[in-house]
Amino acid sequence: MTATVQRYTNREGKIGFKVVSPYLCKETNKQKSKIRKFNPSIEFASYTQPKKAAQKAANDYCAKINSVGGKEFFSEYTVQDAIKGYSELVDKTKENGGLSYQDHDHIIHDVNVLLFNTSVAKLPAKNITTKVMVDLILDLKNMGCSDDKIRRVIYKFKNVMDYCVDEGILKSNQIRNYKFRIKAEVRAVGKIEIPTHNDLKTFAENSSGLDKVIYTTIPWLGMRWSEWAALKWDDVGLNSSQVHVRSFLKRIKSATWVEKDLGKTSAAKREIPLLPEIREILQTWKNNPAADKDYVYGKDHTWLNYNSFRQRLNTIKRQNKIGFKGGVHSFRHYYASFMIEAHRRQDCTLLEIAKWIGHKDPGFTMKRYAKCFDDDPETWMKKVDRFSELYKDTKAA
Repeated sequence: MTATVQRYTNREGKIGFKVVSPYLCKETNKQKSKIRKFNPSIEFASYTQPKKAAQKAANDYCAKINSVGGKEFFSEYTVQDAIKGYSELVDKTKENGGLSYQDHDHIIHDVNVLLFNTSVAKLPAKNITTKVMVDLILDLKNMGCSDDKIRRVIYKFKNVMDYCVDEGILKSNQIRNYKFRIKAEVRAVGKIEIPTHNDLKTFAENSSGLDKVIYTTIPWLGMRWSEWAALKWDDVGLNSSQVHVRSFLKRIKSATWVEKDLGKTSAAKREIPLLPEIREILQTWKNNPAADKDYVYGKDHTWLNYNSFRQRLNTIKRQNKIGFKGGVHSFRHYYASFMIEAHRRQDCTLLEIAKWIGHKDPGFTMKRYAKCFDDDPETWMKKVDRFSELYKDTKAA
């Protein structure tokens, strides 16, 4: 019994492809089939030719099953096999510019050196549940891994299992919601790097179009990437000077995101004051022919590709020798530090800051963000850039 590629019609009425893998069910002694669909309208929507990309992926997947053998592919497929496939995917992502060399090396080391050599990696992928995580943590500790390193390996292990789901080997990722908890008394809030005034100016000067709009607006909105990437023009009150956060991106597979109306917490849905300078930039961008008609920070009626944008950000940092090691999320921390400085000048309250950031507890906001710099308030307060000074320079750039 060999796997075959068949056509089907998706919900949009377009042609998609599915791989049908027949097998004999031991319990009923009847023939059944495992089916994985390759939908051009979902997984391959960002490709220039979605239909051809979906067909090629289906053919490659079918060939892989037939070369290994259906029984072995679905029953004896181990975590080590999944790591090999996942590593190939990571390599392709780097080659296509979607991953920096540094991030690529970290991922490959964590999965190929650490995870690959644990006892858990030798188990069939279908047997991976939260029960085996105790053994995994013990193996990593015996390797000398710190708690932070263990947490990062577990995160990448989840991605490996997501890969199994994407490949149709598993129906679901049983460890996706597993959390490795560290005792509160030994877990300290570390120093968080944020871009400086000159860093933001450099980002703006070395970018154009949508990227420049992002660098000159996102640091003053305080939104998570999953929030600002899903932001639509209907959510931006250019007249009321408010941004309504009510749409969010959620990852359902390793490389598949969907739009939801539920955020990270119940406080994620909120209104953020739109500063005059930011409103002016967004108004100008909205009237630009290059701007997307649906998403503020999107293109071709869909949201921004996170990995591509992060790669471009890292390129600017590398080419201009920018020292700070933060990524896309550091812009949210920049906003928080700016608002804390505004609170010090009695321009806003801590409750307002927590609300704008999307936190339920103002105490958490101060604990998490007030330690972004140093323990001495006077020292870190001096590092916060003045809003007017930044825009005086970025507008002139």
